Amino acid sequence: MTKNKTIAIFVNHIDFVTIRRFHFANFFAEMVTNQTDLFNRIVFFRKLNKQGLVSLENTGSYIAKGLPFYTINLS
Repeated sequence: MTKNKTIAIFVNHIDFVTIRRFHFANFFAEMVTNQTDLFNRIVFFRKLNKQGLVSLENTGSYIAKGLPFYTINLS
């Protein structure tokens, strides 16, 4: 988030965050795999990503209450 006297903006790069969560899932899978075969990295990644999106929604509705949200898709 950046602020000056006339404007404030919050930017969330969803593609980067999703990739980073996938890396976290792989990291934890490698740490746990040595101890058990019950850890599924794909299931963990999906749960991690879902929780992250819920947290983004909660944070956005709190810090930007009443302000517009914009989505920009770059192709």
